[in-house]
Amino acid sequence: EGATVAVPEGQDSWLLNVELHDFIETSDVSFEKDGSVVKRSVHGRDVYAKCQALGTCQLHLDGVHDGREAVTAVTAVTATLGCGELCDALEAVVLQMREHEVAEVTADAELCDWTTGTTGQSSNFKLEVQKYEPGDGE
Repeated sequence: EGATVAVPEGQDSWLLNVELHDFIETSDVSFEKDGSVVKRSVHGRDVYAKCQALGTCQLHLDGVHDGREAVTAVTAVTATLGCGELCDALEAVVLQMREHEVAEVTADAELCDWTTGTTGQSSNFKLEVQKYEPGDGE
């Protein structure tokens, strides 16, 4: 959000030092690049390992909504990537994340197993990669 700063009377200008603490990036992470899964990175650093196929991730999902109502509250999941243990939406997002990264995700409902029987067109949730262990060959 922007801020307004008033220059004190008698001064022509101010010098402001700004420090960037977080860089928020929004990207299409769907396998088809059709906007069906969108990730908004809230917190992450390039110094941590990037999740890759056959690696094992410990995930934390918070507040899955189908656009109208809560589908699940908080869920912890441990899975090996690329082995069919996650729904397509989670798989697509996690493969674009790093350990300790937090993201807000919007995904088409049909890509998420937990939306069966709900009426919304998309799912929204917060996702954190709490731990990542590289798989064989990494």
